[in-house]
Amino acid sequence: MHKDKLSVRLFGKPVGILERNQKEKLHFHYLENAEEALSLSLPLKEKSFDHAHTLPFFAGLLPENTQTLNTIGKVLGTDPYNAFDLLSMMGFDCQGAVSFHVLTEEIQTYEHTPLKANVISESELENHLHQLRLDPFFIRKEGFRAILSGVHEKVPVCLIDNQIAIPEKGHFTTHILKPGYASLENKIINEYFCLRIAKRLGLHVVDVELRHANKTCYLLIPRYDREVQDKTIKHYHQEDFCQALGYESPEKFQKNGGPGYKSCFVLLQKTNIPAVDRNHFIKMIIFNYLIGNMNAHAKNISLRYLTPKHFQLAPMYDIYCSLIDNNCFDMAMKLAGVYDRNQISSLHWKFLCDKRGYSFSAFKNIFQELSESIVYAAKAERLLMKEQNINIEVVDKIMKILQKKRGDCR
Repeated sequence: MHKDKLSVRLFGKPVGILERNQKEKLHFHYLENAEEALSLSLPLKEKSFDHAHTLPFFAGLLPENTQTLNTIGKVLGTDPYNAFDLLSMMGFDCQGAVSFHVLTEEIQTYEHTPLKANVISESELENHLHQLRLDPFFIRKEGFRAILSGVHEKVPVCLIDNQIAIPEKGHFTTHILKPGYASLENKIINEYFCLRIAKRLGLHVVDVELRHANKTCYLLIPRYDREVQDKTIKHYHQEDFCQALGYESPEKFQKNGGPGYKSCFVLLQKTNIPAVDRNHFIKMIIFNYLIGNMNAHAKNISLRYLTPKHFQLAPMYDIYCSLIDNNCFDMAMKLAGVYDRNQISSLHWKFLCDKRGYSFSAFKNIFQELSESIVYAAKAERLLMKEQNINIEVVDKIMKILQKKRGDCR
């Protein structure tokens, strides 16, 4: 009777109903007593939303990797591109504080939940990592209903006494694990190196560890929408910029019709302290430019909600030097009409600042400081990684890019 309706809950409290019709189109409406909006693109005052306005937020919670989706579809026996079915089957532990339930499921509201998970051995973890392509998000494990968006392979887990653990049924994850087996090893070392440089520079960035399960390496990243204290998880809602601005995931690059810097800066004017977040964002833009991250698109920038009406720019994540993987120099968002990183000059940066109402003098100081400091930070991190016997082949390729003069922005 209600197979085509889902209870959409925020912090466990019902806020609306997600429906699909006979043509597989989605519709969402808020409950009359709803007090909190799911997304800036789904304002509470509107109450009801058609498929075009519903899809960006809800489908934006799902993975984009074709192989991952096809495997999920085979295991669950469903259309892997049917957002409603995937959220129905896997949408208990999503990004942020949103979850999906059958209409009759017991209501359990929360802002804090107990950390309950079962530790697995290194051998078990290594086996899981090598099986992720056949068992993404541990979907074969009974009661595990967690999912993450994005293209790259990853799985949500917990950390108990500094050991990887899988949450018990009805409980939540706290960390994101990215496997580094076979061809993925260089990718995660690349990401680790870039994130560690950003941390050394004092930027607003997620923490990261490079670990091993026997001979298989992996990244472990604390979720910024979860905060663990004394075996208790504090939950935060979040959404990426595509969701907040109402763009579907395939539109995440500006060339594909997605948001550019103008939309991002307008969005940041709505945060709790706009001046702080604008500064963080400017540093993010400069760092991605210097490090050679051509994938700094709107799915890789997010907001974290402190309260239903107060939110801030989330820490930087998914940062890596994409230039070493291919010869594409096109940035995810254009500067003064230009995508090509090699064509960017001080005039393009000045145009950005003038259009966005940001002091070009302040911008130049930040640019100069980061461009001078990034090589020293990279050298220090490279030395530490070498001392830790981490394969630095990919690191040295990134070093060559960083050591090329990118202009002084004067």
